Amino acid sequence: PHTVRTNLFTAERNRPETLARDLNAPEHPIKSVEDMVEMMKSMGVDMETTSPEEVAEFCVSELEKGSYWINPYNEKSEGAFKERVESILSRSDLGIPNIF
Repeated sequence: PHTVRTNLFTAERNRPETLARDLNAPEHPIKSVEDMVEMMKSMGVDMETTSPEEVAEFCVSELEKGSYWINPYNEKSEGAFKERVESILSRSDLGIPNIF
């Protein structure tokens, strides 16, 4: 239910040369999930993370049960999700959810 600890921030390593990053572009300050956790901590936010293994176990379990929606319960995420759905149904603007 939290940010998954993956190598997403190093995905550039998989880019083909034809799509290489512009060497003149500014460096992104976040290079890993750990960097993001530290940045959030410096802003007073305790950011929780989830391991890829935990996500895989949950997904397999839900698939074996025949679940259509695979979405672990998390109170903050649940509130943000409800706000999003209500915004879509009412065709209203949606603010930035606080899911941390």
